[in-house]
Amino acid sequence: METDRHRTTTAGAPRVLRSVRYAHADRTPHDPEVQALRRELWEVRRRMTADVAEERVLLQKLRDRGVEEGRDADRDFVTGARIQQLEAELRDAQAGAKYERSKRHRLEAVVEDIRRECKEPFVVPALLEAFLTISNLTTEAMQED
Repeated sequence: METDRHRTTTAGAPRVLRSVRYAHADRTPHDPEVQALRRELWEVRRRMTADVAEERVLLQKLRDRGVEEGRDADRDFVTGARIQQLEAELRDAQAGAKYERSKRHRLEAVVEDIRRECKEPFVVPALLEAFLTISNLTTEAMQED
């Protein structure tokens, strides 16, 4: 029996396949090579979507007969997407931690300057704010280079 496995199914397509975006698609939209690659990509995605839909049907038929299969392509897609999402969140968290460490080091330097100033006054209290501002500006300028 011939199945209609290569039919386009959008309702059952995994979210990962539906949410893909082209970063630079608008740069050369009329380039024949780009158009050919896009057609090929969409054909592959269409087949993948159809195969996943067919897999769901077959898995359900097996479950109806009391047989459990261990692997489900939908879960693989979701797991892969979740891993990518978690990796992005990890990168964001690492960047945030790096920024916070940098900020902490700057503040520790300010506190150290204040401690030193308390032991041996060099700057009158009215100039302390200006001193801290200049210190912060210098630190930021050095980090930008």
